[in-house]
Amino acid sequence: MLTYIVRRILLLVPTLIGITFVIFIVMAMAPGQLQLPDFDEDGIDAEEAAALLAAHKARYGIDQPAPVQYLRWLNAISPLGYHLDLETGELSSQFGFKWPDLGRSRVIHRPVGDIILEKLPITVLLSLIATPFVYLVSITLGVYQAQKRGTLFDVGTGMFTLALWSIPVIWTGVLLVIYVTGQQHLGWFPTPNSQMATYEMRGAPFLPSFGDGRDVAIFFGAPLVSAVVLALLGHRWLRVPGALLFAVIGVVFAIVTVNVTGVMSEGFSRGYFLDFAMHLVLPVICLVYGGFAFLSKLTRASVLENILSDYARTARAKGLTENRILWRHVFRNSLLPLITVGASLFPSLLAGSVIVETIFEIDGMGKQMVDAAMNKDRDLVLSVALISGVLTLIGYLVADLGYAIADPRVSYD
Repeated sequence: MLTYIVRRILLLVPTLIGITFVIFIVMAMAPGQLQLPDFDEDGIDAEEAAALLAAHKARYGIDQPAPVQYLRWLNAISPLGYHLDLETGELSSQFGFKWPDLGRSRVIHRPVGDIILEKLPITVLLSLIATPFVYLVSITLGVYQAQKRGTLFDVGTGMFTLALWSIPVIWTGVLLVIYVTGQQHLGWFPTPNSQMATYEMRGAPFLPSFGDGRDVAIFFGAPLVSAVVLALLGHRWLRVPGALLFAVIGVVFAIVTVNVTGVMSEGFSRGYFLDFAMHLVLPVICLVYGGFAFLSKLTRASVLENILSDYARTARAKGLTENRILWRHVFRNSLLPLITVGASLFPSLLAGSVIVETIFEIDGMGKQMVDAAMNKDRDLVLSVALISGVLTLIGYLVADLGYAIADPRVSYD
């Protein structure tokens, strides 16, 4: 196993070189001077603009052929290579370790590394919230659809998830912004803004503050009661996994209800943390609802393939309960397709959703990547492609290791 992991890690290097080289050549062949920054927009005089342009040409070797420019960029991002003199653009003769340089954005005029570190956290946060929720709901739903195949539950939930999948995200997002946020209509959620915080809450305490004991009882009691009631319903319909899922939904529903219905006293303040969370609810809804149909159908098909197999019938003949057979034996053997799909999660943490980020004015990596491609911002596009390639290949490696964990018959020795 260790030899396989080392071999796969070593293969990352030529694969990433191929990915970035193709993207670089495509950008270099595109019409327009993509490598040259527009210094005229900065309001500087012609002499200073000429000096900046000369320094830019010296640093990136724009006067040289595209393959040479690519090799210079590859040397800049590599931790092992030749040092570059930024004034003359000449490479030193000494080869050794150095600090990787992702370059500088020609549009934003900032280091690419700083831009990525600034835009990435909110995109990763949205993905880390949305992805587990999609998988938890879809897997639970798919397993019980397979168990209750042909029943009203199977047909009804299948039609409902397909209907959700058919609704465009851009349409849903616009409707939510118009009718659910702001004060013109329902006003349940704060108006979207790039700061992800209501103006009044930007200087508020981090945690909620309460006016009296009634606020405390409602704030903590409502989620508890909601979680218990929905957990009992979920256990009755879908057993233990369904109970846990329903309990989580109940807590979220109760917290949102407490904040939007005005049942709290005037002395109650939800604080910066809850205000920030309220800004995340609608984007997360837009990110998750479309994935239920695909993953639940995939889970259902995989479970159906195993639930009628010989080993499942043998387990029933031994007297094992249906719930134990379903989750201990059938579900484990149905994980391989889900692991394969899960390999795409890592790059999605970086890419985010361009549509959702645009509608809800979220200043994340999804929107930034599109803007960089439209403006032919070479260094930013190549850096994002590099990081996305690394995450994709790591995802495939994790998926291969997951195969061996889920199925003992799989061996890489």
